[in-house]
Amino acid sequence: MNILEKTEKKVFSYLEEKHMIIPGECVVVGVSGGADSVCLLFLLAEYRKQKNFDLHVVHIHHGIRKEADEDALFVEQMCGELGIPFSCHRIDVPQIAVEQKISTEVAGREARYRSFYQTAAEHNATKIAVAHNKNDNAETVLFHLFRGSGTGGLSGIAPVRKGEGDTTIIRPLLCLEREEIEAYLKERNIFWRVDATNQENEYTRNRIRHHILPFAEQEVAQGAVDHIVRSAQMLKETEDYLAEQTCKVLQQVARGQGRLEIAGLTAYPPLIQKRVLFAVAKEFSPTGKDISQIHVNDMMTLLEKKENRSIRLPFGIVASRRYEEIVFDVSEDDLKEQSTLMEIVSCDSKEWELALPGIGRLEFRKFLFSEGVEIPNHLYTKWFDCDKIEQSIQIRYRREGDYLCIRDAKGELKHKTLKQYLIDEKIPKQEREKMPVLAEGDHILWIIGKRISEFFKVTENTKTILEVKLINSDCETR
Repeated sequence: MNILEKTEKKVFSYLEEKHMIIPGECVVVGVSGGADSVCLLFLLAEYRKQKNFDLHVVHIHHGIRKEADEDALFVEQMCGELGIPFSCHRIDVPQIAVEQKISTEVAGREARYRSFYQTAAEHNATKIAVAHNKNDNAETVLFHLFRGSGTGGLSGIAPVRKGEGDTTIIRPLLCLEREEIEAYLKERNIFWRVDATNQENEYTRNRIRHHILPFAEQEVAQGAVDHIVRSAQMLKETEDYLAEQTCKVLQQVARGQGRLEIAGLTAYPPLIQKRVLFAVAKEFSPTGKDISQIHVNDMMTLLEKKENRSIRLPFGIVASRRYEEIVFDVSEDDLKEQSTLMEIVSCDSKEWELALPGIGRLEFRKFLFSEGVEIPNHLYTKWFDCDKIEQSIQIRYRREGDYLCIRDAKGELKHKTLKQYLIDEKIPKQEREKMPVLAEGDHILWIIGKRISEFFKVTENTKTILEVKLINSDCETR
């Protein structure tokens, strides 16, 4: 069996095993012009000969790369040769990122899926096909593992998931490794576009792709990608079972909206208790992303200690013990305060600034680290290892669950809650409430005017610096 037959048989079997496409329906395909999406398009075009369904290609012009016009033309011409309808959506992703105060990566992903859903609605499509492959899956698992994820994050990328409305997202190439994809295209003499940004090491996923996975394949275990994906599949089965049990327990211990019976909940193992508490807190959260393990551990103390008290969570959520119940509610005061927080885009621009009313402004600058350059020892100018910053960062006031990293007497890195740090520093409570911090989620990069987290300090391995400088209201560097 040659490469073409082997690859097509593998993908077609995967499509049928996962019940991805039904004859007669319309499938929207996201095609960037890269190897993965081009391979997906040609394989679906072949599969269409067997199953009789419609295809409609969507290409997103992000307005970022100078080659974007050439990419769009390449995909359009390819669709013309295949006789497949083509739509190009031009979206100013950098502008969206600035307006919504999110990273260009997040803005780009959201823009892509909005375009997919819009096209699906226009053409009565029920499926949206995207080109994630087995290597992407392994990279995702490792990324979540390094970030401290639970079984949900370690389950990898789902081959089929519910989309908006009546649509379903399908990923037919999750059964193929990147080498298999390129081998198939070369065998068919099909060209593809190369995105130079995928070769850069600025983003963590690219470093996992270019360094960690190849090292694992060559030096740890041949077939590492396949092994990681197989483990993710087993963890997905575990997660599905735990999710089902969590749902059953939640139904048994719920006493109304946001109320849990303590006696009923504590009859189950701590693992289930934590999952139930997380599930309820997530219901009250607009995104669920800022409810972390630290918050879950704090909520567990409400079960362990019998006195009535409260735990403050992100988004103004308050979890309280009231006699024999845990009650969740939203504090309007906290919610109002958090709505005034200023989120900034991290590490996407080279220079930018942000005003701090009543304080001054923060100036941000990103640049490559050079050996021998002296790190500033200034109270109001700080350098951070930009490569360790994975999410958008915020300027805000402190909240429950905040922490920073310090080194103990042995030089080991330890978490310390922001609350305990401020108490140890003997900072009065009234001052703590007005003290702005620079934060990535719950991790405090810098208590502005005080110390920074050891985790983000510049080391000999740092490649990119994020400099943050506080300028006071009189335009004088503080």
